[in-house]
Amino acid sequence: MNKFPVQAGNEMRKEFRGVFDYRYDELNGIFGFVWKDNIVKMLSNNLDVLPLGCMQRWSKAEKNQVLFPRPDAILNYSTNIGSVDNLDWNINTKAENKK
Repeated sequence: MNKFPVQAGNEMRKEFRGVFDYRYDELNGIFGFVWKDNIVKMLSNNLDVLPLGCMQRWSKAEKNQVLFPRPDAILNYSTNIGSVDNLDWNINTKAENKK
């Protein structure tokens, strides 16, 4: 991520929730972005920011649920990571059983 000129984490902390910054490297076909929910950084050769969706989070200031923008890459990642987590869990469980 250091070679992608997106906003740094300390710059993103000053922004409101849902702000994102992205760049696309046409030469290598790599897309990189930073999104402020809890400062998420992502590189991909398959996903994109657009279209933007909405996400709900609790706001301490407003004491209510608020909507803020969520890039499509985050939705795809969140939807498909479940099977990877299960695979990792199975591998770790079998490795512990062998000991």
